[in-house]
Amino acid sequence: MSYLSLPSGAVARPLISGVTNAAGLRAVAPSASFGQGITTVVAGLGAFAFDTASLAVDNGTTVIKPNDILVGNPGRWLAVGGGGAEYAQFYTDAQQIAAASGTTYDVTWETKGFGSAGITCPGVVGSPNASITIGTEGVYNVRVRTQGAQTLGGVMVLRMWCELNGTDVAGTMSIWQIPYATIPNTQGVHVGWFVDVPASGVLKVKWAVDNTGLSLAQQNYAGVTSRAVAIELNKVS
Repeated sequence: MSYLSLPSGAVARPLISGVTNAAGLRAVAPSASFGQGITTVVAGLGAFAFDTASLAVDNGTTVIKPNDILVGNPGRWLAVGGGGAEYAQFYTDAQQIAAASGTTYDVTWETKGFGSAGITCPGVVGSPNASITIGTEGVYNVRVRTQGAQTLGGVMVLRMWCELNGTDVAGTMSIWQIPYATIPNTQGVHVGWFVDVPASGVLKVKWAVDNTGLSLAQQNYAGVTSRAVAIELNKVS
């Protein structure tokens, strides 16, 4: 047995939603027989205990994030051993061009560089697609890298953010000022987000510019070529 105790003053729910195997996690009354692992219990609430022997057959449903208990929220269930089982990289070497300033566009992908089968995008070379479908729910670390390229002079503005299931994700907007330079006329752009994705969630990367002279473009230096845009995703919880 492994036991999780609650600090004094914590609020807990005896029944936590989302439990696939109700026998795997249960509220129990305080008792000296529990032994090590219990340091403090809340009167009338008891401690939470889960049977570690059930982990192998529960498909990742009996590991709980303690903070969700402490704030009285439904717990998030994690795969045994934590996150990281789902990952993928997609990229495109095609230049992303905005037809109009102040207009939102999708970054489109042509190739899956590597990754697990649960993260997919139907885009192929010559027929790109913006939608990345994530089969397994969880928190994902999403990272995008590209180069903002412009040749008209002055300073131009690039905005990039994340959309999930058709809705912009709050707090993901990033803004860059791309100056003109004789060589190489580009600026590297890197952005990352933690996104809480439901099962079969569809993720898109959105972008906009204040001048159509600014694009997302592939670059070459000393024989080494970058991707025009690349995205990497991995499940962290």
